[in-house]
Amino acid sequence: MCPNMYLNLQEYIRFGGDISIHAEEYSRIEYAARRRIDLYTFGRVKHMREVPEAVKRLMFEMIRPQALSATAANSTSYHSRECFFSSRTCVYCPAGTPISR
Repeated sequence: MCPNMYLNLQEYIRFGGDISIHAEEYSRIEYAARRRIDLYTFGRVKHMREVPEAVKRLMFEMIRPQALSATAANSTSYHSRECFFSSRTCVYCPAGTPISR
């Protein structure tokens, strides 16, 4: 069986990800990306002994934009960022609630 995460924080950083992301925030973003992969693969990856390299690279590509947004959010209280897995742009209020445009 696969470990819980398809791409852990250390692997994400090794692939070139931002080192300043908080572990809790990374965990939240990784979970959403993992669930998306499980949806499209009908859960096959979670039953594998090891996560294939292709899945890890896809996870990186899915996580990176959100991780960069999360890092930017920590430095400003009001910002604009892309919605996860969406082409719509959302604005987030200081409390983190999305306000769609």
